[in-house]
This record gives sequence, structure tokens and C-alpha cells, in this order.
Amino acid sequence: MVLGLKEISPVRLLILSMFASSIGTNLILVALSVHFFQLNGSALGAAGVYVAQFTPVIIFMPLAWRICDRLPLRTALVSLELVAALLTILVGATVAGGYLWLAYALIFARGFFDMTTKAARNVATKQYALPESIGRANNMISAASYAGQAFGALLGFLLIARQPMMSIASINAVTFVLSAGLCVLLPWRAAIKSAEGGYAALWRRGRDALLSDAALLEAMGYLVATVIILQGFNQVARLWIPLAWLQLPASSGAISEVVGVLGVVSGLAFVSRFLTGTKGLNWNIPTVFFCALVLLCTPFATRSVTVSFLFYFLFMMVFEIIFMMSMNSILTRSKMDDVPCLMVIFYGCAFGGMAISATIIGAAVDQNGLPIVALGLALGGLIFAAAFYRYVSRRRVREMAA
Repeated sequence: MVLGLKEISPVRLLILSMFASSIGTNLILVALSVHFFQLNGSALGAAGVYVAQFTPVIIFMPLAWRICDRLPLRTALVSLELVAALLTILVGATVAGGYLWLAYALIFARGFFDMTTKAARNVATKQYALPESIGRANNMISAASYAGQAFGALLGFLLIARQPMMSIASINAVTFVLSAGLCVLLPWRAAIKSAEGGYAALWRRGRDALLSDAALLEAMGYLVATVIILQGFNQVARLWIPLAWLQLPASSGAISEVVGVLGVVSGLAFVSRFLTGTKGLNWNIPTVFFCALVLLCTPFATRSVTVSFLFYFLFMMVFEIIFMMSMNSILTRSKMDDVPCLMVIFYGCAFGGMAISATIIGAAVDQNGLPIVALGLALGGLIFAAAFYRYVSRRRVREMAA
């Protein structure tokens, strides 16, 4: 069995490890968010779990950069997954013991290792995939990620009503250990070792890389905005739509997860079929971002369960299209030495920003409901898109003139 696993290509090992790790990322987070939502009916309380998960990487970006850059990727991935497994067990123990403040602190710590693992796996995609197949490799690894997240979320929804938190945490930890075991089988590659300095050096390196290529700058800008605005909205909407807007029972949260993952898989399939490779459709990133902003408001056009979930499906599909178009562009156009820096900046700014946006959205929803908040997000996103499009257009003119 082990000999057979050793013959699996590095990209396939990354796919399998991503699937296992992504189950672990979502399982206990969803279980905890449902638990807190049921305690007091607060969208802010449920979103707080994700805030604790996604905030730390923006604080410790230089450390994440060094881990992804200075360590051989196989060593980094194995170590990060094993630490995440240990922290997950501790989260389960503290929740079971009623020490919720300590549980949030441990989720915060686990979030750093989880987000750094994602950045390291993106670097590994660039390092292990052939240059001409980076986009397709990233599509497959992302498909494994979303499938794992969906499976983990479904397990979280199902187990929270049947199992104590310690049992859920133990199951969660096994997925991280499995991912680490798969990463052990990756071929050894030397570390990049180009990271030097702290925040200033990190930002300077990223700035120089982005400003040297307007298309790379455009992809990074819309990718970060997609996570902060659209995924920040979804952290609240995934529970609020079925439980508050449609007034369905708590177990219906699993329905929104299924609908969401079907939308994501459909978007990923569309990108793989029509938007990847030299013969793909020449779609414009800003236009797709605009479509996503419009669809953000549509689930609240009706209280019909079927129609509302249909609009949510379309939103998640377009969300995934814009996410994958942008990420594939970054991995394809960037230099290998710049990838660790760019990925850490992305995960720090995007998911740290999403933690802030989810907090603000959750608080606003508790006061005003999600429909009016969604409209405000869409209008804010349109203002950003118009301003950023103008800035990138000017950068392109300068590049052509140079």
C-alpha cells in the first residue's frame, strides 16, 4: 500500500492531502458556529468562530512568509498539519470543559497554522506542477479543497446534534494527521530561501512584484476583494439564509452547505472547461466580479426556499469563477521566488480582512437583517471595482508606453 502511494504524482498527493486537510478546516468550525448560533441566535456570535480562525495570519505574516520560504515545502506541510491536529484536540477539550475564551484563543492559534498551510500548498502547486499545467493543477487542488470543506461542513452539521465536542475534535484531528501522512510522500525539494526582513521587506517584495505586471496586480486586487466582500458575506449568509430568512430548522444548515458546494463545483468545472489554457474564453475579471456583486443580493428577492437557494447557488458559482480566474492568473504569471511572498500577502490581507468584514457584517445583520446589509456590500463593492479598474487601466497604459 505504501509503495503504491509513493508512486502517486506530487500533484495528486497535494490533491488528496488538500481534501483531507479541508475536511478538518471546516468540521469543528461549522459545529462550533452552529452551537453558538443556537445558544443566542446571534449572527455575530456564529461569525466569531471564523474571525478567530482567519485573523492571526495578518498579524504574523512575516513568520508565515519564512515558514513557506525557508523550510522545504514537504517539511513545512507535515509540521503545520500535525500542529493543527494537536490544537484541534485542545479546542475540543476546552469547549467540553466550558472554557470558551480559551477555545477562541486556541482557534486563533490553529487559524495561523491552517492559513499558513494553505499558502504553503499554493507554493507547492507552483513548485511541483509543470509550467504549462499550473492552472489545471490548481483547479484540481481547489476542487479537492471545496469538496473537503463541504464534506467537513456536512459532518459538522450532522455531528453537533449527535456527538460531544471532544469526539468531533478527535475526528477532526484525524483528518489533519492523514493529510500530514500524504505530504510525507511528496518528493523533497530545496527551500526557496529568499525571505529576508519583516513586514517592510514583505510588503516591498510584494509591491515590486505586483507593480511590475498590471495583470498580476488586477488579479491580486480582485482576489482579495472577492474574499473580503463576497466570502465575508457568505460566512454569515450560509447560516442566516436557511435559519433566519427561510425560517428552516437548524439541520437545514446542511442544505445551504450542499447548495453552496454545488455552486462552487459548477463554477470550478466552468473555469476548468472554458477559462483555463490558451484556448479558453477571454473573460474579463472585473465583469465577472460585477456579476457576483449583483447576485449577492438575489437570495433575498423571495422567501421561496427553492428560488432563494437557486439564487444562492448562482452566487456561489460566480464567486468561484472569479476566485479561480484570479488565483490561476497569480500562480501562472508570478515568479517562483515571489510566490511565497504573494501567497502570504493574499491570505493575510484577504482572510484577515474577511475576519473584520464578517464581524462588521454579523453585527450589522443582528441590527438590520442581511438583505439591507447585502445591498450595502454590493454598492461598496461597485465603488471599489470602478476605482480599482481605473487605477489598473492607468498602470497598463504606463506599461505599454515603457
